[in-house]
This record gives sequence, structure tokens and C-alpha cells, in this order.
Amino acid sequence: MPIPEKLPEIEDYRSAFKGMYRKDILELLAKAGRAVSFAELEYILGPRYGKGYGKDGKMKGILNHDLKALEDEGIIIRVGGKTRERKNKTRNEGKLIEGKLRGVFELKYKTPLCHIFDSSEIPYAYLGLLGKRDDKTESETETAIKLLKNFFEKFLNKKDFNFKSITVINTYKAIAGWEDYAPRYVTYWHLLKDEEINRIEPIEEKVKAILPDLMRNYNLIMDCTSLTKPPSIALYELAKRHGIPLIYVHIKVKEEESELTWIIKKEDLIKNFGIENSR
Repeated sequence: MPIPEKLPEIEDYRSAFKGMYRKDILELLAKAGRAVSFAELEYILGPRYGKGYGKDGKMKGILNHDLKALEDEGIIIRVGGKTRERKNKTRNEGKLIEGKLRGVFELKYKTPLCHIFDSSEIPYAYLGLLGKRDDKTESETETAIKLLKNFFEKFLNKKDFNFKSITVINTYKAIAGWEDYAPRYVTYWHLLKDEEINRIEPIEEKVKAILPDLMRNYNLIMDCTSLTKPPSIALYELAKRHGIPLIYVHIKVKEEESELTWIIKKEDLIKNFGIENSR
């Protein structure tokens, strides 16, 4: 099995928000939902700081430093342009040192920062669990999707909210019960063996292989409602470690009475990342 891509963890994000301009850089990139050039960052952020900004100001150097640090920490990536080398005229005469960092930058992963900064430019994705059908007339997945749609439209004023990608984790045996139902809205199915659903570690490894693409391209929300305890614990541990919004649905006999609970919500992430205490 290939080694899963290393995703940023809570401490990485805590570190990311310690620089002078870092919160502003990350918020701008998140809300833009696209790659942004150094010149655009400089143009937008510069006037906010007034004193010291300009041709002879210190902002360019600080912005260079913060962008390089965020790139090294795996929070942003440079998608265009190169670091230019120059000769230091005052020290180490004749030696090439790292010069001005120019280029085009974007978030390496849209989740969780686009969720934190309420980006309207990034589509949403759902990753959840699904167990046996038994006598259910509606899957836990469908119930969760309806509740999330209602939440985003009613409380966050996101009109006509929908998920662009829906990934469901099921078992080889349980999926047979959904064969004649087969929710058409599911984009991807990932199946577990019966021996895997009783252990947290193999489930974590399987989910970790799914996460990078979802976090890179979407505002991801995970749902730990269904299946057995080990899969639910695995999703919770991954969400807590990497700062992924997580929900649980209290399923009621009458489906319309089911309730949505945010286990990891935006406010938790802001606190855990130290954003409320950053500049």
C-alpha cells in the first residue's frame, strides 16, 4: 500500500498563524479560492499597515518571509514563479543567497481554512459512514445531507446549497442491502472488509488515503454517525488531528425529527488554531 500523503495537523496550523501577515495571507487565499500572485497580495495587504509600507518599507521582506515559511510548513504551495537568487552586496560578498520570493500562491488544502474563513468560492464535499440497511427507508447519508443542506441555507444563508462530492464508506456485506436503493447522489463508494470494521487502525489508514484529494479540492465535512464504533472513532481521530469539520446525526424513528450535532465546528477550529489570538 502506498504511503499516505502527510496532511497538516493542528500544531502545523498553530505555527502557521504566528507570523505578522500570516492570518491575512491565509484569509485572502481562502476567500479568493484560487491562486493569488505576490503582487496582488502586496497590493491588497499593503495599505492595511500604512506606516512602513512602500518602496522602502519592510513589508516586502516580511511578506517574503511569511510566504516562504507557510510554503515550508506545507500550508500553501507556489504554483507559478520562482525564487530569484541574488548576490548579497553587504555580507558574504559573491555568494548567492535566497532572494525575493516571487510567484503565484494558493492553499495546498482548501479544508479547513476555507471553512474557517467562509469562502464562497470552494465547493463542498461530504465523507461519511453507512451501515446495514435493515428496515430503513432512508439512509443515514441522505438524512445527513438533508440536515446539512438545511443548516447551510437557513443559518449561513448559502442559497441552493449542495455537495459537489459525496463519499460513503460501507462494507462489502452491507452494501448488498442498498443494491435496489443505491443512492444516486453518492459520488464514490469505499468498501471495508468485515475484519476491518472492528479495528480502528486499518480504517484510519484507508480513510487517510481518501482525505488528501478531498481536502485539496473541497470544503470537506465528515460524518461519523453510522456503522460500528471503530469507524466512528477513526473518523473522529482524523478530524481532530487535521482540523476537519465533523458532524453526528441523532437518528429518530421519524426521519424528519433527526437532529444534526457539530462535534467539530468552525469555532472549535478557530480556537484550536490560535486564530483568535493572532494579529
